[in-house]
Amino acid sequence: MNTSQVDSLPHQIEAVYHHILRSPRVRFLLADDPGAGKTIMTGLLLKALKYRGLVRRTLIVVPGHLKDQWLREMKERFGETFTVVDRGVMNATWGRTIWQEQPQVITSMDFGKQDDVMATLAEARWDLVVVDEAHKMAAWRYGEKTNKTERYRFGELLSRTSQFLLFLTATPHRGDPENFRLFLDLLQPGLFANTDLLLESVQNRGSCAGSRRTCATSRAARSFRRATSSPNPTGSTTTRNASTTPSPNTSSNPTTAPWPARNAMSPSPC
Repeated sequence: MNTSQVDSLPHQIEAVYHHILRSPRVRFLLADDPGAGKTIMTGLLLKALKYRGLVRRTLIVVPGHLKDQWLREMKERFGETFTVVDRGVMNATWGRTIWQEQPQVITSMDFGKQDDVMATLAEARWDLVVVDEAHKMAAWRYGEKTNKTERYRFGELLSRTSQFLLFLTATPHRGDPENFRLFLDLLQPGLFANTDLLLESVQNRGSCAGSRRTCATSRAARSFRRATSSPNPTGSTTTRNASTTPSPNTSSNPTTAPWPARNAMSPSPC
């Protein structure tokens, strides 16, 4: 914290230092309202992981119009220098693998999802990948068929090529339980086999979505419960066929990290 030019708020410190960093393998979903400081929490996490010698190579994936903002904030607030990689940079470095040459890269989601870009990205390995507005990496299931968007396939690639993975979003799901389960599947594939398991974990633990399976923010859990239930004509509540979603702080190893009070949601054990 002393190396950052930022005054952190209590909930930001709690999420990063008391919850996310307690996981042996950081795979987290930070789901909070706009303006809650998810960019600051990302910078705090990056500095802490680098200080511990766990991260050298970092990729930040953002909407195209936010590339310069992330570049500036990482430099001014945390003293971290990133390289923006876009089509112009790739063309200028033809014959070279820019993803492997640069240790800290910012790129846009819609650039990264392109087939030729993904082919070169597949050769790179990252210690930490951060995805802003990660909910845009969406997939839907219709019967036995799963429809994966190009952004979702890009997310699958990032999941395979990263050690630590952090998703940022103010809208963790869209009222579709299966869509939410598939979204969390990017953090830890196969964490929830179906939506019933996801819904059960949310109902059993309230603000913590998962008994030794996944952690979610109380805000995300509340909105998920609202999205998966609707009033029937008699006035009682019926639960829709729902799917459970893993949160971004996923770990394949058991952990006893407590449930994040505000903004951290993770598929790692609570």
